[in-house]
Amino acid sequence: MYSLGGILGVDLSGRDGNPTGFCLILEESIVSIGFFRTLKYLLEYIQILKPKLVSIDSPLNLPARGRFRDCDIMLKKHGMSPLPPAMPSMRMLVERAIILTNILSSLGIRYIETFPSGAIRMLGYKRKPRSISERRRYAREIARLFGLRIHVDFRMVTKDEFDAFLCALAGYAYLKKQYIAFVGKECTIILPKLPNT
Repeated sequence: MYSLGGILGVDLSGRDGNPTGFCLILEESIVSIGFFRTLKYLLEYIQILKPKLVSIDSPLNLPARGRFRDCDIMLKKHGMSPLPPAMPSMRMLVERAIILTNILSSLGIRYIETFPSGAIRMLGYKRKPRSISERRRYAREIARLFGLRIHVDFRMVTKDEFDAFLCALAGYAYLKKQYIAFVGKECTIILPKLPNT
């Protein structure tokens, strides 16, 4: 059987102190979910884990001009609502994402950019879940769609952890070639597609 290796989803926060969600898919199982309060701890986890792919919820660069990159504009044309990477609060996030991707590159670890709000739309949901019970139900439904086994406790999953799950799923779909790519000259955003579509 073809091994996918470890796929780490990261819902990156804009500053230390705020939770950065993570979710790990190993083979075809969701095996770990949680959050870190510092970029340092996330990087230590990555260095120990050495995942095959890291799927990141954050713009990985700033636009050449204006507020949006070309791939962000593509998302907007499809009815999605990414935040402008050039706005001040987002700039802090992008700077952290650049630090993260530079280290991933130095470790020889592949990475992609994804967008959980867009991912949930691509999977047939009108919006992201608003409660713990909805997050639990969505996670179980989505895992079943992709044939993923759940070995973590989704009963108290936070919104950051759920977004990290969607990031990991985008990475899984990417390696399975079940994705759609919004490709511009400035950036590429990967979203999962429903199986068999």
